[in-house]
Amino acid sequence: MSLIETHNRIPLSTLRETYLPSTPRPPEPSHSITLETIKTLSAETFKACFDLVQECKDMYKRTMGWSATAKKREMRHPAMRYLILSAEGSGGKTVAGFLSFMITEEDECEVVYCYELHLVQEARSRGLGRILVEIMEGFGKRVGVEKVMLTVFLENEGARRFYSRLGYVRDDFTPDDVVGRNGRVRKVAYEILSKGLKD
Repeated sequence: MSLIETHNRIPLSTLRETYLPSTPRPPEPSHSITLETIKTLSAETFKACFDLVQECKDMYKRTMGWSATAKKREMRHPAMRYLILSAEGSGGKTVAGFLSFMITEEDECEVVYCYELHLVQEARSRGLGRILVEIMEGFGKRVGVEKVMLTVFLENEGARRFYSRLGYVRDDFTPDDVVGRNGRVRKVAYEILSKGLKD
């Protein structure tokens, strides 16, 4: 059985105890981070996560195309893991952001792939996104995969700067621009970034 298959069979309680033993605390006591799977996400939390993704649908339309049905199907993949950032306020606990990732294989390499990272406006520029990424990286190290990979839109300059500051670089798996028969170049609108996890 492969590392990926073995990992995907591990119960959530074991994942929390074994792979997140030293989860960094958010800088503010009103925030908390929990590890979830699609089976343990409430319908309300899933909707909150999807609504955050949907805020970027115009960017999707300009680049890779947008389908709400396809995106929900991807988000509901049984191997998808979620780091849910919650905020406690006067109205109770709400979703302030999330990071979704999966232990998978890319180009014959076992990796942790970051699918989504989104924060509500009020939670941005406060170090919370960095903490979510660091938790995911620590998770990948403990699982034993070689690196983290993710996709970022070229037009999303803020995200590209964010990942660059965290040590992510353009991966060779990024597709090349396509030259058509008429000689016109169709530029790829995204790039694959990666960061090694092996010492």
